Amino acid sequence: MTQERTPRGYPLPHPTHLLSDDVHRLREAITRIDADITEAAQQHSSVSTFLSGAIDGLAAEQSATDRYVHRLRLRALHGYDF
Repeated sequence: MTQERTPRGYPLPHPTHLLSDDVHRLREAITRIDADITEAAQQHSSVSTFLSGAIDGLAAEQSATDRYVHRLRLRALHGYDF
């Protein structure tokens, strides 16, 4: 049996083999692909959670900055000395 593989290392069936000869290779390939997709989805979820938290933090900082600038402008309008 030929040991052909994809660039990612998944086993490929050989075009001239019977399905019964390659069924184990196909099962291995599908199992490995599924594991890779599951890992990628978990990494995506982790990155997405991190980015959501970072965006929320930035939004809170922007809001606090806006309130501070607004107070400074009000003080300047009312003639307060800094």
